[in-house]
Amino acid sequence: MMVAVRWRLAAVFAALLLAPAASAQTDYDTDDDGLIEIRTLAQLNAMRWDLDGNGTPVAGNATNYQAAFPSAATGMGCPSSCTGYELNNDLDFDTNGNGFTHTGGTGDSGDAYYNGGGGWWPLGNLSVRFNATFNGNGKVIANLFLNRTSSVSAWGLFGAIGGNARITAVGMENVYVRNDGGSFGGALVGENQGLVAACWSSGTVRLAQCAGGLVGYNDNALTPDGMVVASYSTASATAVRTLQGAAGGLVACDYGGTTTSYSTGPTAGSMRGGLSGDSGSITVVASYWDTDLSGIADDGDADSPEGRTTVQLRQPTGYTGLYAAWDDQDVDGDGVAGEAVDDDAWDFGTPNQLPVLKFRGFDTARQFALQPPGPTVELSRPALALSEGGSAAEGTWTVRLANVRPTGPVTVTVTSGDPAVALTGAPVALNFTAANWDTAQTVTARAVDDGNAAHEQVEVRHEASGANYGTDLVEAVLRVLVTDAQAPPSETVLLPDAVLAAAVRAAVGKSAGQALTAWDLGTV
Repeated sequence: MMVAVRWRLAAVFAALLLAPAASAQTDYDTDDDGLIEIRTLAQLNAMRWDLDGNGTPVAGNATNYQAAFPSAATGMGCPSSCTGYELNNDLDFDTNGNGFTHTGGTGDSGDAYYNGGGGWWPLGNLSVRFNATFNGNGKVIANLFLNRTSSVSAWGLFGAIGGNARITAVGMENVYVRNDGGSFGGALVGENQGLVAACWSSGTVRLAQCAGGLVGYNDNALTPDGMVVASYSTASATAVRTLQGAAGGLVACDYGGTTTSYSTGPTAGSMRGGLSGDSGSITVVASYWDTDLSGIADDGDADSPEGRTTVQLRQPTGYTGLYAAWDDQDVDGDGVAGEAVDDDAWDFGTPNQLPVLKFRGFDTARQFALQPPGPTVELSRPALALSEGGSAAEGTWTVRLANVRPTGPVTVTVTSGDPAVALTGAPVALNFTAANWDTAQTVTARAVDDGNAAHEQVEVRHEASGANYGTDLVEAVLRVLVTDAQAPPSETVLLPDAVLAAAVRAAVGKSAGQALTAWDLGTV
């Protein structure tokens, strides 16, 4: 009897060991904020089957949705109910990694979302909108390709978003969005009834009626209106409709509103504007377009009169001047505006950079690297070494304007910071126009014997004034070392200026570790 019982128990244990284990469930809301986490393009694509963002796909598409989110925990892991999605990784539509994305608008047949040449199909449309939260978490979606001929109205990563939609903190890099028959299109959103905040874009947008660098159409059908806040775009926008084709650098047809934003991209269309191409009686708050980079000096829209030169947009390096109102916004959407940390969305860089977004951990270096160079005073050399007396007492360099053609006369005033360096023909004023702006002009300097035995380092400044180069806002500095005639030739000279030291070592053939002497400086 005991043997039989033992045998039965052994059989039970064996059956338990051989039984398939229950499949592990995956929590897709690991931070319990009610937002389903997106880590792959497949999961981004699956959002189209759950435009309400509650984690329940529409009937008939459950299998497709579950393939992108396998073995999901109950309620996708949201603590109560899910309210949208958040991006946890940068995503790239160049899925085969060959670097070929959409040159000439052809796309790459080797990429996963090529779709026979049509590329991406937008999330949501005018009939069924995306109506939830999408938090980009400062991530970037790169190389979106969309080239369709469908008569569907709204085009972009999102086709149309509803009044409850809030899209924040996502960058759209190097997009290509085209539908010559489509009504509304932007890199991020085609038609917006909700809120787009702290987002940016670069690339190309081409639609029939409303083509915008970031958003195609801000709709005013609901209260509040569709809005864009604290965002920017460098994308080009083209509207191909002969009549009423509106192209805007940020929002093409803006009947909602835009605050604390800017654009730089060129636009083309029968109604084209720097910031918006067509707008109603909307409120534009502290928002600008770059008149130099866009090529639009005046967009002719009384509701959007905020054109500024590249120099003007680059100069403030904080919430001052043009950007004084930019720190008084509710960017994070918590109902409190101007919070010192949570609403601090911008990194203003240096006076040679345009502002970029730092909100929720955006990679600012990546954005700065995408910016074109602004108006520049370019010197033929960074440094010059002179000696008192002899043939080495005199030296020359050239000066020209670079990167941005001036819109009128520009004068570059050259001044020496010390009498030890005298400029020939001082005061030196170099005059440039739109015709000769990039033609080099020569400046000559001579070392002056000042009667002491000290080597001297002198800054020669070049300050540009006039037209779109501003007033003494664009400048360049040449560093000059004067070797004193009374100094022993073998005397070691220490140069605290790294640029000048590198230039002298290169001229005399010395490596970075070798000491420089007065004799070296006298031979440069």
